[in-house]
Formats: sequence, C-alpha cells, structure tokens
Amino acid sequence: MILADLAQTLSPDSYLAPPASDGGCLVFTSAPPPPCRIADGIEIDFSVGYGASPNETPEPLRRAIMVLATHWRENRGDDGDDALPKSVLQLASPFRRTRLA
Repeated sequence: MILADLAQTLSPDSYLAPPASDGGCLVFTSAPPPPCRIADGIEIDFSVGYGASPNETPEPLRRAIMVLATHWRENRGDDGDDALPKSVLQLASPFRRTRLA
C-alpha cells in the first residue's frame, strides 16, 4: 500500500487472503487505508510459485516450459498460429484451475 507516496506494509492481521484454490481476492478485516493519490494509489506486491529453486516446481510443469520454449524457438511466429502445442497443454492440465466469474 502507498501512504503519502511512501510504501506501507500492512500487518497480516489487517487482511484475509483465501487459499489459492478459492481464487484471487483480498478482504480487509477493518477499513482499508485510503489511497493518497487519485491514480495508482494502492499497490499490492505478492509472491507466487512453487518455491525458490527450480527443483521445487513439479516436473511436468518444468517439461511443459522446456517444450514451449523449444516450440517458440523453432516456430518464431512465421506460421501465424499462436495456439499452445497440445503436449504443453497436456503436461500443464493437472495444474490448471478454472475460475468462476
């Protein structure tokens, strides 16, 4: 959060963040701090992922990344097809979550 153009870290007790399986939302337990600028007055920084080292990422996702990088290297947009390769979709499918609007 930004207060008078200075970053302010909120206490974890001042908000609730549901588990990742519930989707992305943030709920304040009390009134949120007001933004001190009309535009871009609130900034939220967060960390996501499986861990600090590549070995903490599941093997199928690491393979999907390698297959996709290889595909992009070999097909540099010349064919006009932006679809992901089926092998990438298959490797990543167990890790996909659908969101309800």
